[in-house]
Amino acid sequence: MIKLSNQYDLQKVAVEIQSLVDKNGWWQESQISLQSPTGEMHHGIGKIEWFDGYTEKDFTKLNIPADWEISRFIQDNNLYRTRIMKLNPKQCYSYHIDRSPRVHLAVTTHQHCFFMEDDKLIHIPNDGYPYLVDTTKYHTAMNCTLDLERIHIVGCVEQ
Repeated sequence: MIKLSNQYDLQKVAVEIQSLVDKNGWWQESQISLQSPTGEMHHGIGKIEWFDGYTEKDFTKLNIPADWEISRFIQDNNLYRTRIMKLNPKQCYSYHIDRSPRVHLAVTTHQHCFFMEDDKLIHIPNDGYPYLVDTTKYHTAMNCTLDLERIHIVGCVEQ
């Protein structure tokens, strides 16, 4: 995991996320697409295999206003297929490999929320800095809290 240099205002980010949730809701209670090939808010979430004819690199059109703090994060880091991902308390993702590395911006987290790469547990702090994570290795994320949602903005980046 590598800490990147640009810092973002998490208070602005949280307000922007709440605006998206109020307007569009969460897809299956866990994701919001920030970029798509079409500009459709829920196009591009879930597994890329669900979208015949598209690769992750086709998901570059912003689904949000260009002047938002989240947009600055996406543009500064040259991200594509960026999503807001919510992991509810007492949940984890499957142990899997992605096609490309990811950049994570932790918005809401807790000391008992972890990212696991291979067999190593890592806590990604919500300090306003994005973190580059090699998700081309086996990994998962887990929320070991009883009552806090873990919210990260996650975007694909070139290797």
